[in-house]
Amino acid sequence: MTAYWGLVVDFIRDPRLTLPRVPFILSVLALFLWPAVRYRITRRDVDRFAARQHLVVTPENGALIARALAISFRWRRFGFAWGVVISVIMGMLLAPLYPISLKLNYAIVFLGWFAGALAGEWRIASKPVAVGARRVAGLTTRSVASYVTRSNRVVLAVVIVILAGAVGYGAFVEPMQAGKSAPWPFLVLLAVTTGLLWATFRRVTQRPQPFVDDAAREADDALRAHSLTVLVGCVIAVSGWLVFLILNGTELGRVPFLVPMAGLGWWVAARSRSPRARSIEGRAVVGEVAET
Repeated sequence: MTAYWGLVVDFIRDPRLTLPRVPFILSVLALFLWPAVRYRITRRDVDRFAARQHLVVTPENGALIARALAISFRWRRFGFAWGVVISVIMGMLLAPLYPISLKLNYAIVFLGWFAGALAGEWRIASKPVAVGARRVAGLTTRSVASYVTRSNRVVLAVVIVILAGAVGYGAFVEPMQAGKSAPWPFLVLLAVTTGLLWATFRRVTQRPQPFVDDAAREADDALRAHSLTVLVGCVIAVSGWLVFLILNGTELGRVPFLVPMAGLGWWVAARSRSPRARSIEGRAVVGEVAET
């Protein structure tokens, strides 16, 4: 941070140190942010979502799916684009004036995408996504367990335990052994982020459901399952980065946490089984028994 404040002071004293970078910075902004804002959902996106969630797209639920996915994808891409832009700008501002270099901080890029995913879920929950439908609360009790598979919940619990252990060692044990104070600003930021995640998970599970017909309810459940599974994968990947950041420079910093947890988070978010698969299979079995 000292380097950034020094850069600001130097810019105030002599803007010529930074002004040559401005056209390049504006070009990066336009290159990444414009496509993110102009993104439109495609039929392929809807088909991929429906296949993973074992959902039949009908005229009754098609508008609901397309609108929710458009909001979600647009915010994720927007967050990713901002992560790239911020990473590039930070790299250029800290680099020598000439030649202008292009550097990416993958942690910042991913955190931008993660922030966009959270914003997208709050946006979906704050506006009616069912076209022409009245949103009311149902009598069915919904929780994270309703929309995330047991295996993914177990993986998330193990990752949280690892993160808690890393925070305990890196923020308390190691500083005490070195005669330093705990990194309270980091701990406060971590607590605020945890609270925001909890609120987002609760928002997704508890938002009113549009009771139009069975197809709309099925689509809404599929959207919740997709959103929460992606968020769980993001939490796993971010936890790997946090563990690496906390333990870096300590005796436990040699343990490879970052790449395995990032890969596991991606698999959970993009490739893991939908919780709807088991319910669909159960309904098929019940139907076969009823026919016999």
